[in-house]
Amino acid sequence: MIANETDDSRRLRVLAVLPGKPQDANSMPFLRRQLSSLSDQGVDVRPFFLESRVSPIAIARQWRELRAAVRTEGPDLVHAHFGTVTALFTALATTKPLLITYRGSDLNPTAAVSWSRNTLAKFFSQLASLRASRIICVSDQLRRRLWWRRRDIAVLSDGIDLELFRPRDKQEARRQLGWDPDGEILLFTARNDPVGKGLDLAEGAAAVAAKSRPGVHLEVLRGKTPSEQMPLLYSAADCLLMCSRFEGSPNVVKEAMACNCPVVSVDVGDVTERLQHVTPSHITPRDPNAMGAAIVEVLAQAERSNGRQHILPLGDREIATQIVRIYRDAA
Repeated sequence: MIANETDDSRRLRVLAVLPGKPQDANSMPFLRRQLSSLSDQGVDVRPFFLESRVSPIAIARQWRELRAAVRTEGPDLVHAHFGTVTALFTALATTKPLLITYRGSDLNPTAAVSWSRNTLAKFFSQLASLRASRIICVSDQLRRRLWWRRRDIAVLSDGIDLELFRPRDKQEARRQLGWDPDGEILLFTARNDPVGKGLDLAEGAAAVAAKSRPGVHLEVLRGKTPSEQMPLLYSAADCLLMCSRFEGSPNVVKEAMACNCPVVSVDVGDVTERLQHVTPSHITPRDPNAMGAAIVEVLAQAERSNGRQHILPLGDREIATQIVRIYRDAA
């Protein structure tokens, strides 16, 4: 136990409400790491997984379970790790001090869902903020999207596992992945939202770059790629492309930086701030010709970036230390 938690004699107790299922290790793995880092800091943090956010019957059952967990655990505060239904559900289920972290699609427009569902979800996020004792937004761009409580907001990015995400030998990584050792490979993560992630822009930019460098290949990741595989992919790639229409603080950019993988990105979320001193890397207009030209410039340099030295302040441990300070203030 750390001696100076809350009243200098008692360990801080936090109930963390997370969207998703406990058995799905590939769902928001950075949240699970954050809970582990907070535990290492001396916080008694217990997870509560909100497994369904659409079924009224399941939500009613989980409501009772969360209220029972609050009574049993007796937390000093409850931390909702997303907006929309997760934050509003938590805000209405407990009278304990509430911290909400907004991460991106809970306040940004989302192309993957209908207009009506998107509008309702964003309204839930805004409404829940009125109940929060403290609020974290992972970027200043997200902070500006909130209608109320802007002065109570801490802008704090999610952390990166600097032990997992570290530079590896490029050729060895390609050998393990079965990639062409001589090709020029651009990495792009479409996940389950190719429209929102801007796959069309990535493909257009790669095609422009290929006119000057015929060996260019766009490697598209779809679905949920295990975190353990990502460092190999960043180390094997010549460049990461970020083309999303909306983001909070995209973890793929920070992970690529930690692996010294150059990044070519549009101005989205906090990417411009993150890449301010990173070379070789570029921020470009949302235009395939401009992005293609930036890709050609990065590939011509044929160097790894200096991204890792600029991401060190965002390690999991460093971010957890700052969250603990917010917990103490909220509790």
